[in-house]
Order: sequence, then C-alpha cells, then structure tokens
Amino acid sequence: LDHWPDITVESIIKTHTKRLDTLLKERPSPANMLVIDVQGHEIQVIEGAGDSLYQFDFVVCEAYVEALYEDAATFASVSHVMFCHGYAPVTWVEGDAWFVKQSLIQVRL
Repeated sequence: LDHWPDITVESIIKTHTKRLDTLLKERPSPANMLVIDVQGHEIQVIEGAGDSLYQFDFVVCEAYVEALYEDAATFASVSHVMFCHGYAPVTWVEGDAWFVKQSLIQVRL
C-alpha cells in the first residue's frame, strides 16, 4: 500500500505449488539460467531448489533494498542465501539481482 496505494485485491486464486527440484526431476531442462520472480518468496524458491540449483550458472531474482510485500525477501537477504549456495552478486538492475556461480569467476591481475 505504501508503494502502490491504487492497487487493490480483486480476487484470490488458490493454486498448487511444487518444489523446484521436484519440477526439474519431472521435466529436466538443459537451461543454465534461472529467473525467479515470485512476489517476495524468492528465498523459498532457492531453498526449494535443493541440489538442482547448482545446474544453473546464472540466477536472476526480483529483490529490492526494502521489502515491498509483508515478509518479502530483500536484496540483502537474497544475496546472503545465494552466497551460502555458492553464488556471487554481479549487478542489480531495476529490482532484479543478478548472480553468477562463484566457481565461474576469474580474477585477473
């Protein structure tokens, strides 16, 4: 309400969800990039990916400096979780945080 006071809830739709690791077992994908935009539940998706997260070299998550939704992930909280899973932040553009697998980073002096 603070950010978009004119937006109202018109209806609620109940849906079934699956963990990302379950979905990828059912429907394998050769993709090396994962894009997550789940209205503040990015950390739950990351944690629900299990070991299948590591098939992705790049991960893009919606993440803002401050939470836009109640109990939503922030850039700081998503970055911490991604770092713990072996990913480093590369950039942040208009609410999207871009991460790369730390093992792919090369430092040249």
